[in-house]
Amino acid sequence: MAEGAEKAKGSAKFVLAATVFPSNNSDVQVFELPAGTRAHTLKLLFVDSTDMFGRIIVYLLDVLGT
Repeated sequence: MAEGAEKAKGSAKFVLAATVFPSNNSDVQVFELPAGTRAHTLKLLFVDSTDMFGRIIVYLLDVLGT
C-alpha cells in the first residue's frame, strides 16, 4: 500500500493513495499513483512477504513526480 501524507496543523495525516500487488520475482515493476495524487511524504506498507525468512527486499526505489 502506498499512503500519501499532507500536513495538517503541523502533523502528518496519512491517507490511502493506492494498493498494489507486486509479483514475487526479480523483474523491475512500476506502480503508479492515481493522477492528481499530492504528497510530501510517502509511507509504504508491506502487508506480507513470500520469503521463507519473512524478508522484503527492495533493490531500487525511485519516486518520480513534479
